[in-house]
Amino acid sequence: MIDYLDFDMQPPEDCQYQIAPFIEDYIDDKVVKIHPELKQFLQDNYNYGMKIN
Repeated sequence: MIDYLDFDMQPPEDCQYQIAPFIEDYIDDKVVKIHPELKQFLQDNYNYGMKIN
């Protein structure tokens, strides 16, 4: 969201809830290998509105 504002662009709606792509990659590459159900658990139970794809 800050990048959009820094470039005087209108941020997409709800973009503040998206996680960075490198975090998404980490979850997919490392966390899922350790515990495959953990990603689904995070998606279902994260109470602060972050969007984990």
